[in-house]
Amino acid sequence: SKLSTAQQTILGLEGEKQRLQRGLEESRAAQQEAQRRQGEAEEAAARSDAERARLQRARDATSAALRDAEARVREAEEDQERAEGDAAALRSELTAARSG
Repeated sequence: SKLSTAQQTILGLEGEKQRLQRGLEESRAAQQEAQRRQGEAEEAAARSDAERARLQRARDATSAALRDAEARVREAEEDQERAEGDAAALRSELTAARSG
């Protein structure tokens, strides 16, 4: 009786040990999966940071190109105003020469 009780206790402990081992294996598998997902998240964050930096560089380049284009437009407008002034002066001279 004491022997069978001891055997039953041993069997119960072995069963508990097997359950604990399965739980440990499941926990390890879950930990590995969590680590894998964390790695993927870190890679995605790095890609996102790189993309953000690339977009900022593109914005900076676009802003510089816009400033350059605006400066060229201002220069062209000034050139046009000077040309219109020169043309008006030449028309006046031509009119004076014809009537003179």
